[in-house]
Amino acid sequence: MLKLGPVELGSKPAVIAVVADAKDVSSLSANMLDSIDIFEVRADMFKDCSVSSLRHVVEKCRALGKGVLLTVRSRDEGGRREMTDTERLELYLFLLDNCDGVDIEVASASLWPHMKKACKRGGKLLIGSFHDFDGTPADAALEAMFKKCRKQGGDIFKTACMAHTQEDLGRLLCFTLAHKNDNVITLSMGTVGLISRVAAPALGSLATYGYLSQSAAPGQLSCAELVKYLKVFAAR
Repeated sequence: MLKLGPVELGSKPAVIAVVADAKDVSSLSANMLDSIDIFEVRADMFKDCSVSSLRHVVEKCRALGKGVLLTVRSRDEGGRREMTDTERLELYLFLLDNCDGVDIEVASASLWPHMKKACKRGGKLLIGSFHDFDGTPADAALEAMFKKCRKQGGDIFKTACMAHTQEDLGRLLCFTLAHKNDNVITLSMGTVGLISRVAAPALGSLATYGYLSQSAAPGQLSCAELVKYLKVFAAR
């Protein structure tokens, strides 16, 4: 079983709270904090993404006893800030010791050799992700991206794709079920895909994402909403 810091992934659907501002972790109620398993620090969403500022936020998250995932999302796959791969790599490497895992796009080829080595050396979890904000790729394309992630050394494959139809949603959920033992995190974005935030964890997705102050993807629920539904439908 994989672990991200203190969190055993797979024992129950993990709730990942997206941290987009330093204030996000300052005003959490005790009940909300109990419901969160992992903080994802989305460095590209911060107004101040200097190393010193982000390190302060990461350390604040760690002090709350949760797993800490660092993501510096590329602009091509939903990142909010224009950054070169070199700039992103520097943030990952400078902050890696303070985190339990990182999320890097499968397509960010230049980052993988460095981060694979650094994560292995530091005992950090490496998530390889794929995002499609236009639609849900064909089954063969999803399988190819999953295999590429594994080949590159990813511990977990995460995919988030826009669902325009029920067929899009169904194919993503079928992919989830088919890979329920393969360490995947899946979700469909948009109004049609909203139910996947709860259905995918019930079918084998290791985790699902909710926001604290601002949504990081179309159709993302708040952590409060997410926890409420997971308790009812996904044995949370």
